[in-house]
Amino acid sequence: MLIAPSLGTLTSSDFNEVGRFIALGMAGAWGRSDKLALLGVDAAAYAAWRSRHPTPDVGKPLLSFVRIEGTAITNPERLLPMLETRPGQRFDIAQAGRDTRRLASGGDYTRSRLPTAA
Repeated sequence: MLIAPSLGTLTSSDFNEVGRFIALGMAGAWGRSDKLALLGVDAAAYAAWRSRHPTPDVGKPLLSFVRIEGTAITNPERLLPMLETRPGQRFDIAQAGRDTRRLASGGDYTRSRLPTAA
C-alpha cells in the first residue's frame, strides 16, 4: 500500500523540517487505517512470520575512503587526521558521531567568511 501525503512546499532537502514530514506521514497513515487494519495480524502470527524471515547479517560496510566536503574556509586534508574513522575500517556509527562532533566543534562549518581587505 502506498501512502503518499501531499508535502506542499516541502522537498527532500528540507532536513530541518523532519517534524512536519513525520506529521504528514502519520496523518496519511491514520487516514488509511481502515485499509491498513486489513493487513494486520496478531502478535503471535507476526512472531511466527518473523522467525521464518530472519534479518540477514550483512555486517558493517568496509570503508574504502573517507572524504570531507562542505568547507571553503579550511583545507579538508587538514581535517582528516582529526578523525577516528579511517579507510579500511568497518563503519561504526558511534565513531562517526564522535568525528562529526569533533569537526563541528572546530568551527570550520559554522564560521562565516571574513571580509577581504580592499
